[in-house]
Amino acid sequence: MTWLQLHEFLNSLKWAFAGCVGAMIVSRFHRDELQSKADYFVFVASGAAIAHFLTAGVVEWLTFGPNSAGAIGFLLGAFGGSLMQAVGRSIKNADLWELIRRRFGGDR
Repeated sequence: MTWLQLHEFLNSLKWAFAGCVGAMIVSRFHRDELQSKADYFVFVASGAAIAHFLTAGVVEWLTFGPNSAGAIGFLLGAFGGSLMQAVGRSIKNADLWELIRRRFGGDR
């Protein structure tokens, strides 16, 4: 891999880096919910992934300039980790078997 290829690869991950930093900063406020290092890693990785894949679309949708993309990536990473944590908590608390039983049969 040449230096140019490495530079292009790292440049393609710039919004993921911004989201990762945003998720790491916000994780301080979620210390009581992040019980282990694995929870912390999933929180930060989900924030970085959301920032990486959604930043371009959000910048385009909100008609911001390309100079604002880093800030949007940072915010998406910060809120993305929290969002995925809330979705996981909702799935864990939901009674999926009762929902499936009610929807597809069972006691009628």
